[in-house]
Amino acid sequence: PVAGGQVYPGNVTSADDAANNRVGLTVGVAARSGNAGVAPTETSAAVTHGLGSAPDQVILSPTTDTTGVDWWVSATSSTTFTITVRPSTTTSVGFDWRAMSTEN
Repeated sequence: PVAGGQVYPGNVTSADDAANNRVGLTVGVAARSGNAGVAPTETSAAVTHGLGSAPDQVILSPTTDTTGVDWWVSATSSTTFTITVRPSTTTSVGFDWRAMSTEN
């Protein structure tokens, strides 16, 4: 299950630093967050992130006990990322997540 989320629009700004012969550039970042879970006896869950492009980074924070369970993001695409757990468990493994993509 996936719930909630907020999109933070990004932007690009620059500043000319002629005295030092350089230009400063700031690149905006789009981000979305929510929560998701891997169901009992399953080893993965696809999460729709809503960014419109593959995230550069996904941060997971467990919201349930993960003692004895390895967990990671195993795949990303322009619409989803996959949370994988090993081994499968008898209860749901929940996560808060944040996906970020640098806007080009």
